[in-house]
Amino acid sequence: MSCSFPRPDWARPCRSVICALLLMLLFTPLCSIAVGFTTEVPLCRYKHGFAGEFGDHFSIPIETAPADGESIILVARTFPADLGTLLERWLYINATYHLPEGALVSRMSDNSGVLELSNVAAGTDIEVRVIRVRPDGPVPFRFLSFFANRAVCHVTVSPDDTFLAPVPHRLAGTLKTVTMYFMTVLPPDRSGATIRIVSDGRMDRPYEVLNKEGVWQKHAANDIIQPRADRTIPFSFTPASNDAGSTFCFTEVSVSYASNQGGTSALTTTVQPGRGGKPNAPTLGGLPTSTAATSTTMDLMRRLLMIALICFGVWQVAWAVYNYHVLGKRDLMEIVPCAETVVAGARGVQLAASRGLGVSHRRTDGYNPVQSMNDPYA
Repeated sequence: MSCSFPRPDWARPCRSVICALLLMLLFTPLCSIAVGFTTEVPLCRYKHGFAGEFGDHFSIPIETAPADGESIILVARTFPADLGTLLERWLYINATYHLPEGALVSRMSDNSGVLELSNVAAGTDIEVRVIRVRPDGPVPFRFLSFFANRAVCHVTVSPDDTFLAPVPHRLAGTLKTVTMYFMTVLPPDRSGATIRIVSDGRMDRPYEVLNKEGVWQKHAANDIIQPRADRTIPFSFTPASNDAGSTFCFTEVSVSYASNQGGTSALTTTVQPGRGGKPNAPTLGGLPTSTAATSTTMDLMRRLLMIALICFGVWQVAWAVYNYHVLGKRDLMEIVPCAETVVAGARGVQLAASRGLGVSHRRTDGYNPVQSMNDPYA
């Protein structure tokens, strides 16, 4: 003899509250991972994203602290450059970093997207957010950081990757000019390179190249530079000091490669400051553009697939708990969502495999099916 007691009226609301709390506990870690995830971008590497929307939060590891007369400069600009002009003030940078004394501070750039940091502690990270100012639409951006006045890292340029960004004339509060360091990596079938630099509208600016003996030598725009043993050409550029009141100058650095027969490879379309033109895709550390883009795409696809699987698993568990506790279901096929679909799919695959292998299929109750598996119309 069994007896049952009526459930109190408050039992169902309590179960609903418990299920809601369980869902919050399950989704909170996932949301924390998705929202708090920041990528790590080394110095002198490019980063693309949409200001205030996607790819706008990342960190820069700093291994060497700037000394006197040195600085870390962050630059973010709209990308591609023909989206409006480089003078459109659509974004700004918010950087959080540690001082050498240990304090944590935050600084913001103006709407030109240039920020100079001269007191960052070594062994720490700069946390960067690119914030949208434009009120009427999205702002895709291209971000770059570099170490001024010391060759800690080099910005990679190639015929397919032209550097174009606003650069300070000199360090803030000083008369010391800003020197940037670049590098191009020649393919095996190229014997030299020609470097052209445009700064503040002045064409063919001089630059310096680090030769095989480790000495910086001044060169002009038409010089053909021979690579070192590792096929690299490190070079530097210092914009001329400007007393007209402008805080930065638009700088464009492009290269073309000379073939072993004496010719030069054609330059890709470059972008003049403030005008249209097709921008060039970035490369990472001398790697080919296609390889770098494929690696980035694969990493993004893996991350999206992992997040999708986690969301699907959380949804399955939450819905099963709801079916069991709230709806009172006790059959496993009714408790677990999509269970019938999975079983039917597995059954179909099993039958197809058996038919393809020509194996007679036997039911679980020990009887052969009525139709012969060898019958083509079965």
